[in-house]
Amino acid sequence: MFFSNKMTVTDIEVYEVDFQKTEEVFVPGRPFHALSFRISGKVQVKTETENLMSTAGSITYVPQGVSYHTKIHENSKILVVHFKLAEEIPGARAFVFKPEREIELYALFAALYKQKGLHRYTTFSLFYETLEKLNQNMVSGQETASLRMIKAKEYIHKNLSSGALSVSAVAENAGVSDVYLRKEFKKAFGASPAAYIKNKRIESAKLLLKTGYYSVGTVAEKCGFESLSYFSYEFRRVVGTAPGEYAKSYK
Repeated sequence: MFFSNKMTVTDIEVYEVDFQKTEEVFVPGRPFHALSFRISGKVQVKTETENLMSTAGSITYVPQGVSYHTKIHENSKILVVHFKLAEEIPGARAFVFKPEREIELYALFAALYKQKGLHRYTTFSLFYETLEKLNQNMVSGQETASLRMIKAKEYIHKNLSSGALSVSAVAENAGVSDVYLRKEFKKAFGASPAAYIKNKRIESAKLLLKTGYYSVGTVAEKCGFESLSYFSYEFRRVVGTAPGEYAKSYK
């Protein structure tokens, strides 16, 4: 894992920042680490060792003290965390990463921004959760499942918000039959494709509800549920409480 679970975060500042399209500019090394989620736009980051391109849905990390050149190719918006550590990260290098569970990380960054300056311990807890979720995404490519099942899983994550997502659509994209997909997917990931899709949609809904940014209806739509009533039924069945009550508990 790049972000060790033994790291001690000593300071956190969270910002929402808009950038306008510009030519290349130089940014000298700063006295903090920067970890951002790009909501929109396209930005190039060049350090002495890396030449990176950050697009919508990407996570970008720049270590403390690392200078870089940046070029904003498209107007851009990010949620960014500037943080300090009690210890150095050996061999830390800038990176851009496109998570397969993009909506989960976006929800965590949004929750961090909402909490800024309000509850210090909640903010730190959310940030540690964000680092852990990022680690999980970064190692997810090391699954031992077959390439076809990995492809099926990636297709699910990319289309989770679509009401048209189905087991048949996943099987067709992976180039296998529905029966083969159900058998091999469960063997690889411990759940049937249908159960996996539903569970991931509920997980995403929980994270979005925590932010307080969206209505229950909007969350249902963003997470691919065909109707508000079906979403409410499944959410209560899995979580044990109605989505509206769940959201209120985080206000």
